[in-house]
Amino acid sequence: MRALYQSVAFRLTLPLLALLFPFPAAAQNSDNWPRQIETEKGTVVIYQPQLESFQNDDLRARAAVQIDLPDQDPVFGAVWIEARVVTDFETRLVSLADVRVPEVKFPTLEKAEEPLAEFLEKEIPTWELDLTIEELTAGMTAVEERRRAASRVNNDPPVIRVSEEPAVLVFVDGEPALMEIENTKYRYVANSPYFIATDGSGWYLEGGGKWWSATAVAGPWNLDASPPADLKEMVEKSKADAMKDLPTDEAAGSADAMSDVVPRILVSLEPAELIEIDGKPDWAAIEGSTLLALRNSNSDVFL
Repeated sequence: MRALYQSVAFRLTLPLLALLFPFPAAAQNSDNWPRQIETEKGTVVIYQPQLESFQNDDLRARAAVQIDLPDQDPVFGAVWIEARVVTDFETRLVSLADVRVPEVKFPTLEKAEEPLAEFLEKEIPTWELDLTIEELTAGMTAVEERRRAASRVNNDPPVIRVSEEPAVLVFVDGEPALMEIENTKYRYVANSPYFIATDGSGWYLEGGGKWWSATAVAGPWNLDASPPADLKEMVEKSKADAMKDLPTDEAAGSADAMSDVVPRILVSLEPAELIEIDGKPDWAAIEGSTLLALRNSNSDVFL
């Protein structure tokens, strides 16, 4: 597979290079990736190609390409190839036939894509591309591993919470997982980075030296000037013990971080993002477009 990928990756750049600078020098003969082609005007970097699919006898792969020119930002692109696999089990060699180039992408060199694709469609079928059965099998294993990893990714969008006043989004990873606080009547929420506790009748949240209370973990939460004295004492003692282990400057910074601003508490039991707006939305036109941008928010919001 390395021999196949080296030949494919280097040849895929030829028409693009012809548009930019003279025919490249021979590629470095190295098994390490990425590989480089040095030219008089710049460097072409070929990243290790990846097999994308292999079904029946049809193979699809792609390779990433980077062009580095002096005093310019790198140009990135990708090329895809498709081919029919012909296997000789006696020699254990796999050849590629009916090679096609269905897609070429250089986003900042759009005008180069069409002639580049046309060139490759004519050039690639003339190549002798062989690999071993073992190399093809290794590539197939990598594809299956990537497919399994992708299937475990949750791409559901998060819930969007919006507040026109200072707010804190308190995340709980699902329904609260309650753990006993030893020798007390309280239980705390183990699946949240915030300290949330309950005595069975009410819920209490501490942060930045302030306390909030609610009748349900989802809220609404209200500032509580008089939280349970035993709970407050326990948390303050725990904090004091933790501060002893911090360097003096970090301990001082933690104390300085406490703010007089009382934020609104928004609890979410599912993945969420907070858009915090300083008052009513203040929209401003983006010059040269039909878009408006929200000026009084740190979030990127457009209309």
